[in-house]
Amino acid sequence: AGTYSLFAIPNKDKWTIIVNKQTDKWGAFSYDQTKDVVRADVSVSKLDKALENFSMTFTDLVGGTNLVMAWDTTQVTLPILIK
Repeated sequence: AGTYSLFAIPNKDKWTIIVNKQTDKWGAFSYDQTKDVVRADVSVSKLDKALENFSMTFTDLVGGTNLVMAWDTTQVTLPILIK
């Protein structure tokens, strides 16, 4: 529980998704890696049809959810498990 920021480092084959405790910043200009809660590398998949707008959606997953992020023909899925 709590309030967090979300960062992404996109690469061709994988993205690094970062959950960070810093919530009072705009963008990554003063990003502080020491405040990272978790980092996860996720694989990139390609969409058949391009999305014009960046989207973030949650999909059902047994015991949690998936955060699906997509833009243009690129999509990544971050599984989030509930303990």
